[in-house]
Amino acid sequence: MTIQITKEMIANEICGHLCGIAESVQCSPSPELDDKFVIIKDWDNGQPLTATWAVILKGYHSYGGDDRFPEKTKIPAFISNNWERAERMYMKIKGI
Repeated sequence: MTIQITKEMIANEICGHLCGIAESVQCSPSPELDDKFVIIKDWDNGQPLTATWAVILKGYHSYGGDDRFPEKTKIPAFISNNWERAERMYMKIKGI
């Protein structure tokens, strides 16, 4: 059995993950755009992958909101500029 992972699926998963982070801080004071948040705890040799609040908001606003229709997610430049890194992020988020 072969599973095909599309660019839309990758973007949908990453943006959905960023959307979850954005929603989790709704009850807190608004972060500054350059504040950093951990996206993936064990990214590179045990070091975390971080993103600024500005990037998290871009992912939040790009998320289509439905895993059944990943093509509705807009693909932001921070994903499309490096598909290899995006695929690695997808695999880490999915636990693959």
